[in-house]
Amino acid sequence: MKQSYLAVLAIAAMLSAPLFADEPHKGACKKDVQTYCKDVQPGEGRIMNCLAENKDKVSAECKKNIGNFVNGFKQACGADEEKFCAKVERGQGRRLKCLNENSANLSPSCKAKLDEFKASHQAKHEERKAFMDACKADAKAQCKDVKPGQGRIISCLREKESSLSSACKAELAKVPASVQ
Repeated sequence: MKQSYLAVLAIAAMLSAPLFADEPHKGACKKDVQTYCKDVQPGEGRIMNCLAENKDKVSAECKKNIGNFVNGFKQACGADEEKFCAKVERGQGRRLKCLNENSANLSPSCKAKLDEFKASHQAKHEERKAFMDACKADAKAQCKDVKPGQGRIISCLREKESSLSSACKAELAKVPASVQ
């Protein structure tokens, strides 16, 4: 059961590719991440795996948020995962890749769930790229001594907003104030 839980969390992390959206480990789980996963480098599902490893300690709200995601994914794709990917080793997105490789044969509900995640991932990737393209030079010039991670660059850019390029200011304005 724990392996299945971790696999779904890893898939969730990969598919959600967070930037500014309210994904499970940013909203309801933000305090839990700061408490239990503060030294974990974000990306490739590491934050979600950390939360899973600390599931006995995380808040009820965080558990509920992650549980809703896990249950939704299991409900939509659980049977397809067993049918097409049972022999595929869990981890590093291998089962997700398997589902994608079998997309022509998936149930409508699983196809819809995967399409929803892909669309969300693509939109967030485009947001991230637009922000990085617009602010890369500004961040390099204005925040060169700031250690990246945990919103420190965004905080720095906000502090130096008056000296940023207009393109970076426009993209920074799209970042919710809650992102620090």
